[in-house]
Amino acid sequence: MRKPVSRIVSFRIERKALQLIDLKSRNRSLVMRDAINHLIHEGITKDDIIAVALSIPADKKKQTSVKINEEMLDGLKRIAEENQIHMSELIRIAIWKHLLKEAVGVKPQ
Repeated sequence: MRKPVSRIVSFRIERKALQLIDLKSRNRSLVMRDAINHLIHEGITKDDIIAVALSIPADKKKQTSVKINEEMLDGLKRIAEENQIHMSELIRIAIWKHLLKEAVGVKPQ
């Protein structure tokens, strides 16, 4: 049986997001992968992308990375192409969507 191939994806995200993730869990990667999984399974519309982007607080960005499997990477690439957005920005939006959804318990408006 083959071991699943994993890739490390790097992107920039606001420091505030990383602080919120760290408050939520000791395992930052787990929270980020969870956000990416939600995005892949739930999907996202251009309106959602705009709503989340407008909800992101202004803050300095920090470089970070997360290890994901090939299936997640393929799903991200597909959604990025459908929405004409860079994959790194899509990951950033997915994480913020996840954080905002948990903060208010509903979908960002």
